[in-house]
Amino acid sequence: MHDIDRTGILFLKTPVSNSVPLVLDSPHSGTTYPDDFDHVSDFTVLRRAEDTYVHELYDCAPRYGAVLMGAHFPRSYIDVNRSLEEIDLSMIDGNWEGPVVSSEKADAGIGLIWRVNQNNENLYDRKLSIEEVRHRILTYWQAYHETLKNSLEETHTRFGKYVHINCHSMPEISNESSKEGPGVRRAEFVLGDRHGTTCDPDLVIERPPKEG
Repeated sequence: MHDIDRTGILFLKTPVSNSVPLVLDSPHSGTTYPDDFDHVSDFTVLRRAEDTYVHELYDCAPRYGAVLMGAHFPRSYIDVNRSLEEIDLSMIDGNWEGPVVSSEKADAGIGLIWRVNQNNENLYDRKLSIEEVRHRILTYWQAYHETLKNSLEETHTRFGKYVHINCHSMPEISNESSKEGPGVRRAEFVLGDRHGTTCDPDLVIERPPKEG
């Protein structure tokens, strides 16, 4: 593997020595807003969607043998942690010919391409053209997923296995929309496994949050 930095799109940092079968990626910490975003949201509100600086927390990973990659672009422009089918058709000007599925995220306006910001305000004062949506998919979503797929496959070829950690941040204290209710202090680090569907249970160790 080789280090990659595609301006405005993504970066990939490969291990410098003693590689281990670990691939980390930060899909939501991008802060480079494309010129064609053309949103009408208050920018300070829009930036609340970022997992800002998360990639910096793991910046040392390649020195310890792990692969690190991440998006330069923001998730509100196009969210690489969403399926290509999680599209809100109400946002598109024209007849979208690709498959579409209903999902909790897409229905809430934060599917593949976000319709609303963190204040539930519209991001656009217009509909997006089919060409705009395709451009975001081809230039950003596909580039990210192809790079991640290649990194995982190369790691697997070398070691016969890999551990993939998708890196995010979350509020320290839960709010009204949280399943646990508002005002609950959360753990400093959480290993999620999508309710036991994405990794071996032995990789996830549950520790209660500290008091105080």
